[in-house]
Amino acid sequence: MKSMKEAMMEVQGARLGYRLAFRPVEADPPAQDVRLIPVFPEVRPDIGEKTEIVWDLPQLCESIRRPGGYDVVNCACGLGDHSNLMCPTFVAHPDDDTVVWEIDIPGHRPALDARWQETEGFLRLVFRREDYEADIRAMLDAVVNAGTPELPIDDYDPNLGGCVFESLQELAAKNEWSRQPILRSGTVVEFRVAYRDFMLFNGKPSHTYAPRLFTRWAASAAFDRWMDHFLRARDLEESHRAECDQAGEAFAAVLRRCFAEDQTAPGVTVDYRPSQAPAAVL
Repeated sequence: MKSMKEAMMEVQGARLGYRLAFRPVEADPPAQDVRLIPVFPEVRPDIGEKTEIVWDLPQLCESIRRPGGYDVVNCACGLGDHSNLMCPTFVAHPDDDTVVWEIDIPGHRPALDARWQETEGFLRLVFRREDYEADIRAMLDAVVNAGTPELPIDDYDPNLGGCVFESLQELAAKNEWSRQPILRSGTVVEFRVAYRDFMLFNGKPSHTYAPRLFTRWAASAAFDRWMDHFLRARDLEESHRAECDQAGEAFAAVLRRCFAEDQTAPGVTVDYRPSQAPAAVL
């Protein structure tokens, strides 16, 4: 088996671009759906012709305001795994003037240039916040003004929930992009080994997809290592429990560091409950 090389590439002063694409909609009168073909450093040049991968504009807009894990590139159907996109992009807000993306290479291979096809690790894109906001707002403006009286826009792809185009029009009209923390101050996030509900918010099971809380690739890598031990620890073998707890504590420590970055999660606590600790009463 061919071994894969590890990589971490950083691009300073990154910018985001797009190409508009349209899909006819059978309607009377005629209409069309609009989508955005991604342009960014290290993107595959034929992404619009050879894949169904598009920018997910609602998630891009949310990433201006709040850090976290986002499917900023997504399948046009709204389900990333249909285009073999297996991991969110991790978006950090290290200060008022900067946005950072960390892109897991294996989880984004279909969207990346061919030179990354035999590589592990991640790509880091560093944006000036002013540029980042301007580039995404340019996409938003292009989408909401894409239609014509003869061929109006029916909706935006990706579209799982319906009425995405209307929500984008509302976002453009609202024009509010202030920074927000990833979680409310006072939230206690707890991880534990459990057959279900392994993540708790303030002592109650949370159905949040855990990678949505990750602002750095290191948190995802530590989480995956814990998950590997987690599956073995559920067999309740003593040696597996100890290894699992070590990996869980390490993951919690990484997530704490992520949350401590600038105003990412002020007042939020991250705990790990060892597998032999008594369960809390919910």
